[in-house]
Amino acid sequence: MSQIRLFLYSKQIIIALLILLSVLMLACSPPAETPTDTPTLEPTLSEGVLTAGPPVGLDPTATVPAPTYREPSQPITLDTVAQIDYLGRLDVTGRKSTIFNWAVSPDGIQLAALNNDLLIEWNLVTGEINFTTPRNNIVHILYSADRNQLYGIDASGDARIYESLTGVPQTEVSLHAEYSGIFDYNVSTGRLAVAGTDGTIKVWDMAERVSLVTFDAHDDVIVDVALSNDSMLLATTGTDGTIKLWAWESETEVAEYDLQSAIAQSLVFSPDDSQLAVATENFVAMWDVLAGELDFVLQSGTNTANEILEFSLDGQYLITAGEAGSVRLWNAETSNIAIELPQAGGNRASSAFSLDTTLLATTVLGQEASLWNISEITEDTIARAPLRVPSQNLFGVEWSGDGFTLLFFDATGDIFVWGIPAE
Repeated sequence: MSQIRLFLYSKQIIIALLILLSVLMLACSPPAETPTDTPTLEPTLSEGVLTAGPPVGLDPTATVPAPTYREPSQPITLDTVAQIDYLGRLDVTGRKSTIFNWAVSPDGIQLAALNNDLLIEWNLVTGEINFTTPRNNIVHILYSADRNQLYGIDASGDARIYESLTGVPQTEVSLHAEYSGIFDYNVSTGRLAVAGTDGTIKVWDMAERVSLVTFDAHDDVIVDVALSNDSMLLATTGTDGTIKLWAWESETEVAEYDLQSAIAQSLVFSPDDSQLAVATENFVAMWDVLAGELDFVLQSGTNTANEILEFSLDGQYLITAGEAGSVRLWNAETSNIAIELPQAGGNRASSAFSLDTTLLATTVLGQEASLWNISEITEDTIARAPLRVPSQNLFGVEWSGDGFTLLFFDATGDIFVWGIPAE
């Protein structure tokens, strides 16, 4: 028994000595560093994925699978909009990047688009890819009137023609030796007006691959051009502060408008070609095309129409938006502001009218998408419905020509499709 007590006593002494030794070692250790606000050189996992590339083994092209695509069944109108739903997402194989230019075929069935690497065409009925092909420096994509061909325009002014549905290259056309990057295209007539840095204009019949006329429009650099909806008239504006209206087939100037030292940023004809809207840095001028004189001026403010300048399809409204202003609807006949859309302005604003001109879709980068009922508005009242598009990086919206699909373009390269599902 005494031996057992001695063993336990010795064990207690040893434990006490070990504790004392640990305390002495901690006391001799250097003090812990005080935390500072200096960022660590090792990012967290989320920062590493976002800024330094994905970890080894993670597929950089991987994405959340798209939902099963549903076929649109009818046009989106005020009567059917309560049934609108998310139909699906248009994806592209390989590396994703922002879609920076696109076109919907005249029948509303195909979508052609350009990203950093590819020209892609989708079928909007099935959501499937028709083809992908290398972009080859194309910066604009257009459809032929019969939708059977695609015209890809590069920065040097060459047009590459592809077969729709297959992407098979057909031929190449040089549009203008002094191409300035300015053009306007009327898909219904197939006319393409191309501006040169030398102040000349060439008008093409793209279906026939024929240059119809070449004429001197301005002594200075041309800022913008606009074809009328019947393609009989052509409006041009240059850095000289003038707007000229041309009967281009006879190379005849039919009117000239002086902006009094202001420089036009963009031009657009009303649907019936009776008005020409001209956006400058500080105001929007409305010209009476038939009378050949100024109709009225919209005091919109600085940089409030440099992103959107568009007539509604019935010609009742002119919509404007800019980096410094809200989205506004103006009465195109009276010049009065019809409504200023609340929380619908800012960087990279975009808009699209429904086929029956009862609805307006808008997006602003960093905000949710919205649908507006413009069939019944007052000066301070308009009905709005948010669309739960699964992103707030939207920078573009497009309504297909048949009214069946509403397309939202995301900065990541995703395209979200909304419509009335078939079921």
